[in-house]
Amino acid sequence: MNTQAVDAPTYAEQVAGNIRAEVARAKLAQTTIADALGLTQTAVSRRLRGATEWALSDLPRIAELLGTTVADLVTVTPPDA
Repeated sequence: MNTQAVDAPTYAEQVAGNIRAEVARAKLAQTTIADALGLTQTAVSRRLRGATEWALSDLPRIAELLGTTVADLVTVTPPDA
């Protein structure tokens, strides 16, 4: 039985998860996002996985691409107390 505690995701990881979910809903390719943001596909992949944080300056453009708002991308649900 594994009794190791699992760390709660960081805020950046939660935002990455929100963006990942919206990308899936919009059915956008990583290369499309990369082209729009002036990034490489690898850089977008790292951001979507949460390995690299999204730059605040990228959030308005990614929200526009996804047809959502920055607020929707950065809103996270706090863990149960």
